[in-house]
Amino acid sequence: MSHEFDPKFHIRTEVLELLSSRGIAEEAALLRYFTAGVQHFSDPFALTGMREAVARIHRAIQSGESIVIYGDYDADGICSVSILYLALLDKGARVNWYIPEREEGYGLHLEAIDYLIREHAPTLLITCDCGISAKDDIAVIMQKGIDVIVTDHHELPKALPVCTVVNPKQDSNPSVTALCGAGVAYKVIEALFGREYALSYLDIATIATVADSVDLLGENRDIVTEGLKMLNANPRPGIKKLLEKSGQKEVTAVQLAFTVVPRINAAGRVGEAKRALSLFFEEDESRLSEVVEELDRANTERQQLCEQMLNELSSDSRFLSILRGSVLVFYHPDWQAGVIGIVASKLTDRYKRPVFIFCDADGAIKGSGRSVEGVNLFQLLSEMQDILLQFGGHSQAAGVSLKAEHLEEFRQRACAFADRAVMPEQVQEYDAEIDENDIDLSLAESLARMEPFGVGNRRPLFLVQPKRVSVQPMKKHEEHLVVQTPAFEA
Repeated sequence: MSHEFDPKFHIRTEVLELLSSRGIAEEAALLRYFTAGVQHFSDPFALTGMREAVARIHRAIQSGESIVIYGDYDADGICSVSILYLALLDKGARVNWYIPEREEGYGLHLEAIDYLIREHAPTLLITCDCGISAKDDIAVIMQKGIDVIVTDHHELPKALPVCTVVNPKQDSNPSVTALCGAGVAYKVIEALFGREYALSYLDIATIATVADSVDLLGENRDIVTEGLKMLNANPRPGIKKLLEKSGQKEVTAVQLAFTVVPRINAAGRVGEAKRALSLFFEEDESRLSEVVEELDRANTERQQLCEQMLNELSSDSRFLSILRGSVLVFYHPDWQAGVIGIVASKLTDRYKRPVFIFCDADGAIKGSGRSVEGVNLFQLLSEMQDILLQFGGHSQAAGVSLKAEHLEEFRQRACAFADRAVMPEQVQEYDAEIDENDIDLSLAESLARMEPFGVGNRRPLFLVQPKRVSVQPMKKHEEHLVVQTPAFEA
C-alpha cells in the first residue's frame, strides 16, 4: 500500500501532522527537530555569569587553589558532580567533591562546609544542581574567605545569592532554559576547555537530562541525541556493566529512564549517594561489579518500599476522599523520604493530577511534589511562602517542608491554585486516529525519527479501531495481555 511522504523531510505525512499538533509546524522548527545534534549547541558564554565563572576557575587551576564541587544526592546532582570533578581533575586542578546524604537534606549545609574547610581548606566552592536558593548560607561561606560559584537550573528565588551565578533561567534563550543541573555543568566545561573536549562528558549529561524529566526539546534534545550515540558505541565501564545487568543492548532515552536512572537514584534514596559516583570514577572491574550489584539491590529495595507505600495509601480510609481533590496530598509520619518522590510521580501518572506526599523530618514534615502540564509547582509553592519553612524545585517537581499544623491549609491552598489552572483531561487523549492498514514499517521508521522520546516529546499515542482483534495473556506474565490484529501480524 502506498502512503504519502513529505518530499523535504522524507517522512510520513501523519508524523508531520502529529508534530504540527504539538506546535512544531514551521519548516525551520522541523529542520531543527530532525537534525538534533552538537551542531546546534548554543554558545556557553551567552549564559549570564559564565565569563566570570570561567575566569575564576582558570585562576584557581593556575594558582593551585583548593576547589570543592558541592552537589545533590539525586541522579542529576551525581552526574553534575561527576562532570565537573572529572574534567577539572583531568586539567590538573586540586579538586575534591561533596554530596550530602538524604538525611542531611537538599542543598548547602553550613555543617558540611565546616567539615570541608577542616578537610580541604577550599578557596573556591562550586555548587551544581543546587545553591540558587541559598543566599544566606552563601553569604556566611563567603565571609569565611571562600569564593562561591553557583551552577544550578532550578527556578530563581526573589533574591539571588551575591556571588557568580550560572543558571539558564536568568536568560531568555528558550533552547537552554530547560537544561538540567548536569546540562549546566556541561556548559561550564564547554566554556572552560572547548567544545571538542567537553564532548567526552556528553554521555553523563545525557543520563542526567533523562533522569531529571526536563523537556527533550532544544539543546536537551541535542544533548540526548549525541549522548545516546556515545552510550551505544562506547559506554563507560560502569555504565556498560549497569546496562548489561539490566539486560539492555541498544540504549534509548526511555530505556535509560527505566534501567540506568532508577539504579543511580536508588543509591541516594535507600543507601549512599556516593556509591553511584563509582559508576563514573571507578575503573577496576571487580569493584565496578560490586557497585553494580549494590545499586541493583538498592533499586530492588526501593521498588519494594514504593509498593508498600502504594498499598498503604490505597488501603487508607481517607484515600477515596483525597482523590476528590484537584491536588492529591498524602501524609504519613513513617514513610521514607527517599521514595516519596517516586510514589508521587507514579500517582501523578495514574490520576493525572498534581501530587504531594509528606513524611516526618527533623521536627517538621517534608514533602515531594510532582505535577502535570498546566500546574507550575514552583509558582504554587511561591504563593504560600507564609506557611512554608523551605521549598525549591521547578514547574513539574518540587520539594517543600512545613509544620504539621499547616498541612490542611496547604492542601486547601494547593487545590485552589490548581482549580485556577488549566489541567489536562483526567484520561490521556490520543494524538491521532489512524486506520489499521496505515500501520506498517514505513510508519514505524518515520516515528523513530522522533526519538529520543521523553518529557516534552512523548511517544505518540494513536487510536486504532481494528475490524478483528485477538487477545491472550502473555506466556511468562499472565497479568499482561497481548492484543493483536491482522495488520500487526506480518
